[in-house]
Amino acid sequence: MGKDLVQKAEEYAKTYPDCQEVAKQSWLAGYDAGKRSKSRKKELDLSFVPTDFLPIIKRWVEYKQERKQAYTQSGIEACYHKLLELSNTNPNIAMAVVEQSIANNWAGLFELKNGTGIQLSQTTNQSPGSRRESVNQFAELSRGLLQGLASKKD
Repeated sequence: MGKDLVQKAEEYAKTYPDCQEVAKQSWLAGYDAGKRSKSRKKELDLSFVPTDFLPIIKRWVEYKQERKQAYTQSGIEACYHKLLELSNTNPNIAMAVVEQSIANNWAGLFELKNGTGIQLSQTTNQSPGSRRESVNQFAELSRGLLQGLASKKD
């Protein structure tokens, strides 16, 4: 134990003249207990995550740790289910969701964007008419972008 810690404990103990030694020992014990509790990180149980999603979840957890943010067990389970929903259970889309959030320094996971700020829907329960409308809107947007690029060349 360093001299500076002992000195701090002695300074603290001076405020209790009747029991300085006990106060000093209490201060040191409290410091030691606090230090041990901070150094003990709780390991998350990721056994519920299938092997194809495990590297994706680990990547996200590492990113959150770098941001000094930690998950509880129930939090990581909810995060995993959110990722399944956003990716329609596709590991490739899930990795893209995670990478999008990391690249944008986001604190959470969000639906993929196509680069123009328009969200890409990954749901499979759309009606055929709704899907057709989405495809037509995307095609129209693409035509407009291509026409804009072509006019810049001229």
